[in-house]
Amino acid sequence: MFGELTNSTDKDIHLTKVTGDLDAVYQYHEVVDGVMRETADGLTIPANSSMTLEPGGHHIMIMENHDDIAAGDQLTLTLTAEDGAIYTLADIPVRVQQSGHEDYGTDGMDMGDMDGMDGMDGTESSGAAHETGHADDSGQH
Repeated sequence: MFGELTNSTDKDIHLTKVTGDLDAVYQYHEVVDGVMRETADGLTIPANSSMTLEPGGHHIMIMENHDDIAAGDQLTLTLTAEDGAIYTLADIPVRVQQSGHEDYGTDGMDMGDMDGMDGMDGTESSGAAHETGHADDSGQH
């Protein structure tokens, strides 16, 4: 999933867990030196700032999903912060994005284990689904 997370508070928000409405494994991922991997410690959205989730950078990966995800579907994510705060991203629209349109580098991949939210909101909702079952959201990470 791709998009932008905005923290409108004066404190960093450290996200440590992500779940969703699909029966799947959800992880925070990053790309370092062309290699995609799970982040070691979630994501931190700096105070009064935003973090862009995009191909080749930080993103949320949905894996081991066996449900069909089609353009026009909507997904919901629940992001949990280290302090226990919960942020729900509802009605994230799914869009089709060919896997060839994502650039994760050439070194391979390592796949290790907003409205209505206080302090954090997402913008520019438009997602994508892949045949592999991972959904991308251009605007709602």
